Amino acid sequence: MFDYLVLSHYHWDHIGNAGDFAGATWLVYKGDRDQMFSTAARAYPWFASIQRSRKQNEASQRRL
Repeated sequence: MFDYLVLSHYHWDHIGNAGDFAGATWLVYKGDRDQMFSTAARAYPWFASIQRSRKQNEASQRRL
C-alpha cells in the first residue's frame, strides 16, 4: 500500500498506471489535474482508468 502518488507532469507514460494507486493521495499540480479530467482527455484510452481511480480516491478520503 502506498500513501502518496506524485505525478510530476501530465504525459500518458507517467499517468497511465495511476489507477493502480487509487487508494493513495495524489499530489499533482492543479493545472495538470484540470487537464487530466478535461473533456479533451476523455478521448484517450487511459482516461477511464484515471477517472475510476479519482472516484475511488475521493470515496476513500471521505471515509477518513
